[in-house]
Amino acid sequence: MELSSFSSLVHHSSLISDNISFSSSISPFPLQISLKTPKLPKPTSQNLRISAVAIEPQEQPQNSPQRLLKELDERKRATSPRQKVPPRRFILRPPLDDKRLADRFLKSPQLSLKSFPLLSSCLPSTRLNNADKTWMDEYLLEAKQALGYSLDPSENLGDDNPAKHFDTLLYLAFQHPACERTKARHVRSGHSRLLFLGQYVLELAFAEYFLQRYPRESPAPMRERVYNLIGKRNLPKWIKAARLQNLVFPYDDMDRLTRKEREPPVKSVFWALFGAIYLCFGLPEVYRVLFEVFGMDPEDEECQPKLRRQLEDVDYVSVEFEGNKLSWQDVAAYKPPEDALFAHPRLFRACVPPGMHRFRGNLWDFDSRSQVMQILGYPLAVKDRIPEITEARNIELGLGLQLCFLHPSKHKFEHPRFCYERLEYVGQKIQDLVMAERLLMKHLDAPGLWLQEKHRRILMNKFCGRYLREKNLHRSIIFSEQVQDAYEHNRRLRNPATTAVQQALHGLAYTVYGKPDVRRLMLQHHPHHHQQQQQQPPRVLALPLRVLFVCGLLALRAPFAHPPILRTPCPAFNLTVSPSHDIFDKSERRINLGEISTPQLMSKARVYADVNVLRPKDYWDYESLTVQWGDQDDYEVVRKVGRGKYSEVFEGINVNTNERCIIKILKPVKKKKIKREIKILQNLCGGPNVVKLLDIVRDQHSKTPSLIFEYVNSTDFKVLYPTLTDYDIRYYIYELLKALDYCHSQGIMHRDVKPHNVMIDHELRKLRLIDWGLAEFYHPGKEYNVRVASRYFKGPELLVDLQDYDYSLDMWSLGCMFAGMIFRKEPFFYGHDNHDQLVKIAKVLGTDELNAYLNKYHLELDPQLDALVGRHSRKPWSKFVNPDNQHLISPEAIDFLDKLLRYDHQDRLTAREAMAHPYFSQVRAAESSRMRTQ
Repeated sequence: MELSSFSSLVHHSSLISDNISFSSSISPFPLQISLKTPKLPKPTSQNLRISAVAIEPQEQPQNSPQRLLKELDERKRATSPRQKVPPRRFILRPPLDDKRLADRFLKSPQLSLKSFPLLSSCLPSTRLNNADKTWMDEYLLEAKQALGYSLDPSENLGDDNPAKHFDTLLYLAFQHPACERTKARHVRSGHSRLLFLGQYVLELAFAEYFLQRYPRESPAPMRERVYNLIGKRNLPKWIKAARLQNLVFPYDDMDRLTRKEREPPVKSVFWALFGAIYLCFGLPEVYRVLFEVFGMDPEDEECQPKLRRQLEDVDYVSVEFEGNKLSWQDVAAYKPPEDALFAHPRLFRACVPPGMHRFRGNLWDFDSRSQVMQILGYPLAVKDRIPEITEARNIELGLGLQLCFLHPSKHKFEHPRFCYERLEYVGQKIQDLVMAERLLMKHLDAPGLWLQEKHRRILMNKFCGRYLREKNLHRSIIFSEQVQDAYEHNRRLRNPATTAVQQALHGLAYTVYGKPDVRRLMLQHHPHHHQQQQQQPPRVLALPLRVLFVCGLLALRAPFAHPPILRTPCPAFNLTVSPSHDIFDKSERRINLGEISTPQLMSKARVYADVNVLRPKDYWDYESLTVQWGDQDDYEVVRKVGRGKYSEVFEGINVNTNERCIIKILKPVKKKKIKREIKILQNLCGGPNVVKLLDIVRDQHSKTPSLIFEYVNSTDFKVLYPTLTDYDIRYYIYELLKALDYCHSQGIMHRDVKPHNVMIDHELRKLRLIDWGLAEFYHPGKEYNVRVASRYFKGPELLVDLQDYDYSLDMWSLGCMFAGMIFRKEPFFYGHDNHDQLVKIAKVLGTDELNAYLNKYHLELDPQLDALVGRHSRKPWSKFVNPDNQHLISPEAIDFLDKLLRYDHQDRLTAREAMAHPYFSQVRAAESSRMRTQ
């Protein structure tokens, strides 16, 4: 790949301003837009003043490194003297197992990529060309100089040389998603694959560094340190400190960018850069760039954790084993040359301090250690009473396996439990990196986003305690068989421990043997498992197969029947068959549901439960609705104002009355869903603070339906909410409760309450609840789809798959919205997926009330979700109060929030009860006085 021979092509184009009116494929309405001459971004920032340098092209070619270096020198001279470069200092370069890899790269000018499949897997499948470039050739040398790499040209090196391919990886790392000039798939995919790998490289690097730097600190503040170092606040600062902002951003001043445009690209470039460095030079080079180039300082005040849990002093001078007391110096005397304990002293001793296994109360059968080590692939050679000091022996002597098999729910000792957490912490990071490398080599054409989701699913499903179960190591985790039997029948208590033990084993294997041994544990099947499968005689399987075959024939002859709709899982459901009747009624040719004992109705709304029962069918039967279409030519589109999953929204104008309106163009969905939204809007027309439906039109050719609503001059909630006063929040929440109480009184659930669907005209102090596309009529006992509402505002009933929910779902969403407003934390529960959303809720409300909620309604969490939730205590609301939001917090506000955010949906306030809460006393008084004056 001739990267240095790329020519700099800059095409300048200008567009003449003109007014164009046309009908787009998305919108069937006439669209009026005005095109203006675009402003091309400048290639440099304000901090760099470019001086023109007269260079004869005959003397120095355009792509000559000498010419580019001379221009860089001129730029440095023109730099403002006021700008002070932050000090850079080299802190740590630990001797890790990747040092050999780095030496081979540095000492081999003609190294074949065939021996490094991981490196070649991140290179694009086709060669780059000039059209794919989004930054100039000179920036490549500038980036290499800033990072401390040689500026020698690479034309003389072979195409299979890593030094030359590093130029390509560096180029791919700086691909900015927001400014791509081309949609070339291999370029964008190469960048996303680099950032996919780089995030796990950084996590492992920081984990190792902080474990060594703070040997008496728990992993919780370590995670906080990592987030503070490479989080949203400090990341742009590191980019500026390394003088790489011109390579990351094509804009003059990146501080002018909004958070939405600025932070994700910065993080992707940052991660991709270290993915490229790791592929070419290994972890030691990652440390050098972090601390020497970017100048990261872990002692910075902004990087310090809020809570630091330190350990008390413990005597760990000597070790005790089988009645023999050996000092740490005596153990060192037995050290063979290949002893891994002393080859990696920093990281291993940081995770496993000597002598920490002398605590009383071991929770696993210590006599079975030889069997456990044999199963894991660590043979233990015993000579007399003291085993031979080998690498396998050091795992025992350094307390390794004892710490790995500690059970979190039973262990009461602080210091050993603490060491176990450190092993688990580093094990989690190394298994993430090993699996990331595995996926990169297995899926050569997959983009990073797909790899990220694949990575998450595999580690949560396939490798969650897999080989602990396959190798029958559960009996070794807990000492008491009676306790173990109890855990065998309670997956909620067993699975989290299984995952933690496996991660601790990975951490132990990495600190002693390195990454290859972790790869062996994760990706190789142990022979013991295959032997068990081969030892099973085929006759044992013959009878079950015959039974399944006979049942299959009977099923083909049996009548087809539709089973009843049941919530899953429902452990309270039992099938009881009457002895006098067969469960299949042959005369009716269907399942006789009368012979099955079904559970009673488990949940019913406390208010407005029978609204739709008492009203005629025409009120709620939206499938029989006949839509009266209006004239589409009465409206014209002015501009696009938003888009959603099921529609696109435009600001329009009524050509007859010249009044502004909102046009919601629906995307292709089921007619039933469109009729439901129209029927609900018609039923709620004229309700307080409910958006008014003015007209319904349809394109004659494409048959695309559109809804015409009243216009609301709303302000983006991200801009408006930080400016609201305490009374403003009370007022607007009270107005929103009016709309919710009205729609609930009409037997309708909104099911998508969130700030995006609450339009506020702050000047007129007008609020409208919009987007009724997910709204539904409530019928007691009916089971609804749980895939409604936005993730951050989903109620617990949706996350635990309780389908017979009611109006109280909207009250939870209102509580999440209210919490984000008063605590200035939007969104308040920030989950990355539905499972993580429940985890975020449990970390605030605790798991005790969650378990009580599940038991009340006979629900059981999915084992995978149960393992993620874990155990958490309830966090007081005062923990979220800070100087920025304390003027919005009051006792009545906390009480109101606490009565909204309840696990049990039947314990939440109804909309009518919420309006009567003391929190709104000022609003009610002002409203009553306004009514009297009128």
